[in-house]
Amino acid sequence: NDENNNFKPLPFDFTRASSATRVNKQGLIETVPSGKPRIDFTDNTSGHLLLEPSRTNRLPYSNDFTNAVWGKVSGGTGTAPTVTANYAISPDGSQNASRLQINKGSGTTSSDYSAIEDNIGFFSSIGSLSIWIKSNDTNTYKIALRNYNDIAICNVTTEWQRFDFENATNPTMFQLILRGNYDTSDNADLLIYGAQLEQGSATSYIPTEGSSVTRVAERNSQGN
Repeated sequence: NDENNNFKPLPFDFTRASSATRVNKQGLIETVPSGKPRIDFTDNTSGHLLLEPSRTNRLPYSNDFTNAVWGKVSGGTGTAPTVTANYAISPDGSQNASRLQINKGSGTTSSDYSAIEDNIGFFSSIGSLSIWIKSNDTNTYKIALRNYNDIAICNVTTEWQRFDFENATNPTMFQLILRGNYDTSDNADLLIYGAQLEQGSATSYIPTEGSSVTRVAERNSQGN
């Protein structure tokens, strides 16, 4: 209320009929119960009220990369990747980050690759792919986040980063791929956490464990 240029805090009503995640003061991802507002500290040491639209993570196993829905594929000089579950501490502070060892071999063409992928089926829209990745050693790597024909190159360092690939056209898959025509590295030793594929721009992480999950839209309102 800015009447007479005198700003006063006023109470407001808040609703969200599902749980949701936020980044807390410690920089860790945590789940907030249904009906509780999220004060998020992403790139903001003071915190801010996070309000997001309804979104669905279409990947049924967002953090279980050992599940069979995540194919481990290769071609040419590449070999199938190896995934080790619960290998390291993830961005949520738990030991639930997976180790991804991936090797495309010495080949330098598009036929030489190693990848993990989840083929979710076609939906006609603009989508976003996102995942946290970190180097598991002292090296830096380039790996592609790919939706069939569209790719985004991720510059992976020794710090956790969430890579967002937005404006993917008509997504049909979520793929992490090391390929001969994308980078000169023959192999990569990575940590991965929290994959998400959603319609629209990238939003906060929605964990899944066996099926797609929808976060309900948030609303706040005042009587005036």
